[in-house]
Amino acid sequence: MYKKILVTGAGGYVGKYVLDGLLSNGFQVTCFIRKGVPFVYDRKDALRVVEGDITDKESLRPALKGVDAVIHLAAAQRIISFEVNYQVNFIGTRNLIELCTAYKIKRVIFTSSVAVLKNKRGPYGETKVMAEKLFTDSSLDYTIFRPTIIYGVHGVGITNVIDYVTKFPFFIPLVGHGRWTRQPVSVYDVAKALVLSVNNKQTYRKIYPLCGKDKIPFRDLVDVVAKAIGVKKIKISFPVWLCYYTAKVFERVLSKPPFTSENVRNLSQGTEMDITELVRDTNFNPIDIEQGIKNLIAELREKKLL
Repeated sequence: MYKKILVTGAGGYVGKYVLDGLLSNGFQVTCFIRKGVPFVYDRKDALRVVEGDITDKESLRPALKGVDAVIHLAAAQRIISFEVNYQVNFIGTRNLIELCTAYKIKRVIFTSSVAVLKNKRGPYGETKVMAEKLFTDSSLDYTIFRPTIIYGVHGVGITNVIDYVTKFPFFIPLVGHGRWTRQPVSVYDVAKALVLSVNNKQTYRKIYPLCGKDKIPFRDLVDVVAKAIGVKKIKISFPVWLCYYTAKVFERVLSKPPFTSENVRNLSQGTEMDITELVRDTNFNPIDIEQGIKNLIAELREKKLL
């Protein structure tokens, strides 16, 4: 049974929830975080923390000493450069796999993305495809999860929708007709799936979609968010091409654009995934979307973030 776990990207959005789950289940946890980036966590004294850069193999090496399994979360997020995505998502993953092989660490859980399934992929999706192949070509006992929109405090996807609902006067903007389906998943459910799979041999060398059970058109998802907040506004659709080129302008002039051309691509393609195998192998039981969004709004208000 694996008890000593390394979490890469532990300082990121999903990382905190994974750390909570691991510590609550009695695991000994090592965190690998990016050097120079503040790491804030309430139970930091319960962790072993190693700073470095996933693209620098030698800086990653100390983090792997003494561990027997890895949860690999580190990824380039909201970065438009192919080179940055390539270095972090592909080279970083290759470094990890090579070191795991050298240290005879067989068990690795990898968070990929639903973006790998899109017909039109940007740098993030393309490099995640490349990273997945590194695992499937390896001899590791990997499990690959492909999360959809992950919602929670400090998340991006649904939090952007909340911003649109609360900050736009009189109306809520939609990319295109907004009828492309989504299957959002709570960050709590994501963390639970990752943690519970560590010692579950049924999940070895498998790839799972990681999403909620509700398939909902994006425009209806906006209504769910608006209802939970307690506002009523009309929805106005903007052509996909206009949203795409607006994103391109943002990418040229802003270091962190509010949305990217890859976001627009993803929003203009549907997501329908089958979690039957994941449920069978792990008893995964995600919260339904309406209750999950209600819980999120309540949590945001409790933290005075809404």
